[in-house]
Amino acid sequence: MQYVEDVSWGLVIPSHDVRPTATLGATITPGQNTPGSWATVLAGGSLTDDAYMIEIVIHGGSTTAEARDSLTDIGVDPSGGTTPLDPPLIPSLLTSYSAYIGANALQGGIRYRFRVKIKAGSTIMARASVNNATVRTQLVGVHVYCRPSSPNVKSGSFVVAYGANAANSCGTAVTAGTASVGAYTQLGSAIAGRPQWDWCAAAAPINSGTIASGQTMHVDMAVGDATTKKRVVYNQFGAGDTGERWGMFVTPTHHLGAIGDLIYARVWSGTSTTAFSAIAYGTGG
Repeated sequence: MQYVEDVSWGLVIPSHDVRPTATLGATITPGQNTPGSWATVLAGGSLTDDAYMIEIVIHGGSTTAEARDSLTDIGVDPSGGTTPLDPPLIPSLLTSYSAYIGANALQGGIRYRFRVKIKAGSTIMARASVNNATVRTQLVGVHVYCRPSSPNVKSGSFVVAYGANAANSCGTAVTAGTASVGAYTQLGSAIAGRPQWDWCAAAAPINSGTIASGQTMHVDMAVGDATTKKRVVYNQFGAGDTGERWGMFVTPTHHLGAIGDLIYARVWSGTSTTAFSAIAYGTGG
């Protein structure tokens, strides 16, 4: 099988092919620590070909001086309707404090890329939760990648989130290191069911209304056990500012995780003033 680096795409379909603005995307209204209603991001009629990779951008979820921990689900209705399959295709994306597109150095908000197959005619939808009684809104857009140059391009059928904390719309709390990288923290349970072969990880401030000036961090993800760990994700970068805005671009790394492996994350922070949570994602199928 080929991986995405080996493939060119004959067709890329964006959810919003219009003049760009800072408020581009489908408006999503979160629930308070429970998923809000689904909103359509890309209608089924627009997905004219099978897609083999999706890029998701979430932005506009930050507000100065407010804690805005948030999780976002991406769902798919293969019939082209507005009732996505359960469970969501991509669950519990860590989207806390997502910066508006164009906010200072945090261009692009929070972005994720997953190698999953979505059949032609499917509707792509999003919903979110936030750990705040004032739920406000956020914006979600997608690009889907179609017509790969190889018929053997590898794409999955499911994504598993490790370490999501639905009750507080965040990930698993991770103690960041400053002078050196912090210790690994286990995220969720062991790999079960079917193996996963693509991995990515995200971290963001947790329950903070005062993100440090020029806040930066790296997150690593590893698989293994309490004694032996193999680092899979290296130095995934995130950054924020005093407007409580956060930006990341989360991309996958290939590694065949075995049934029973545990998932770990660790964080190295540019300052000591912000606590973090982390979630890892495994793609399989």
